[in-house]
Amino acid sequence: MPSAHPLKITRNTRLNLITIYTLKVMPALLAACYMTYYLLLSFDIEVLELYRIADVSMLPLIFMYLCSYAFRFCGYHRVFLHYILLANLIEYWEEAYGIPVSNQTLLNIRLLLIVPTLLIAIYYYYAKHHQENPAATC
Repeated sequence: MPSAHPLKITRNTRLNLITIYTLKVMPALLAACYMTYYLLLSFDIEVLELYRIADVSMLPLIFMYLCSYAFRFCGYHRVFLHYILLANLIEYWEEAYGIPVSNQTLLNIRLLLIVPTLLIAIYYYYAKHHQENPAATC
């Protein structure tokens, strides 16, 4: 009976790796779409298709949070989920109760959320790539 090669990657293993990679990258892609949408909106360019592609309701967002903890992703991957959550909460609050500021001010608030998100993401990325244990994964 032939023994299986220890490094052989099966179709299921490959699919699992692709799934985990997608779960790692998806929050950053979604946050980039949100950020791009709001940046374009600040120039009076509304690309609804971009918003529709990236819009994430709360249930998939909860699922991505759970996966990030289940697969032990680092804070770098979660910071984008935090950004999406805050952007969604602002939008939900505005729709439900209204926010007593102008549309431009509300847009500025959404744009200001981008700065700390990117700074924190850069910090986590830098910390991960310059840590003492390079074998640790993020």
